Amino acid sequence: MNPSTLPTGTGRGVAFSPGGSAVAVAHDNSPFVTAYSWTGSSLGTKYANPATLPAGNGRGVAFSPDGSALAVIGPGFPGGLVYRWSGSGFGTVYDNATEFSPGGGVAFSPNGSFIAFATNNGGKVYPWSSSGFGSSYSTPDSFQSNGVAFI
Repeated sequence: MNPSTLPTGTGRGVAFSPGGSAVAVAHDNSPFVTAYSWTGSSLGTKYANPATLPAGNGRGVAFSPDGSALAVIGPGFPGGLVYRWSGSGFGTVYDNATEFSPGGGVAFSPNGSFIAFATNNGGKVYPWSSSGFGSSYSTPDSFQSNGVAFI
């Protein structure tokens, strides 16, 4: 059964929260990221849209391993946003250290200590904590990347 409010435009990325109680979708058209409660095997209630919307079409989305943050990447400045996340849905945006030419993917490291963004000019990796971003690590800038993952 579909929820009463579907994501707008083409879906580009999807992620489950670590506990499996929510699912987020990055998609074309405003609000560019939509999240729903997840019950059993179906979408539940849509969470309220974030107060600060991404600057353009959502391309990728990821929850932090502890479920306290939700990252989304898309075109436009600043490229990527990370929201505080709780059982109530979207919270405020962390101070944004992600000033880059966006690509199509975002991932948290398995232990939650790092966040990586695929960009149009390489990739960006930042230390991550409950305080938000650290300073960007030096990364190659000679390729375009549409996805990123930690192994």
